Amino acid sequence: MSSLVYLVAVVGTIGTLLMIVGMLYLVWISMGDETHAPAIDSADRPGFGDADADAPDTVEGETA
Repeated sequence: MSSLVYLVAVVGTIGTLLMIVGMLYLVWISMGDETHAPAIDSADRPGFGDADADAPDTVEGETA
């Protein structure tokens, strides 16, 4: 019985180490990608201060 506990502990430790290495690998390959880099140009930015944004959401006397 104690050999089975030892075997499960070794397999669990190896599995945990493989998961940690896998996650570190995913972080490493994502750092070279420009997917999460900030956008420098203003083409993707939403337009703030439009005329529609200044209009009230409800009409006078109207309840929510």
